[in-house]
Amino acid sequence: MNFCIPNVFTPNGDNINDEWVFKIMGEGGESGEDENSFRSSTPERTGFKETKQCSGKDLIMRDYFKSSRLVVVSRNGSKVFECTDCQENWDGSGAPDGVYFYVFEWEGEYSKGKETGNVTIIGSGNK
Repeated sequence: MNFCIPNVFTPNGDNINDEWVFKIMGEGGESGEDENSFRSSTPERTGFKETKQCSGKDLIMRDYFKSSRLVVVSRNGSKVFECTDCQENWDGSGAPDGVYFYVFEWEGEYSKGKETGNVTIIGSGNK
């Protein structure tokens, strides 16, 4: 199983893209990227994949990872979301539009990793 992490979501209450949901690559949508776009040079059965378009089936963390930890912080370094063995997606509750930074640590059946990056909230209606 390969997964990708979207870099934007729109928690505006329209029931489309209202939560930040990681995606499974190759199930219900394919990015068109090839296997050479993996960050790691070692063969893995599970891994994060950088793509131009992050689409596919929603990744339910508790179903695919033995353990996981996600921390999201604002531009000033304040923690806005955290979960361990994550069972919920971040819905951006109370967070204003803007760029947020994350650290996602995971362990799967055959591999583990640590991903860092940013996600943008657009259209939240929060100031």
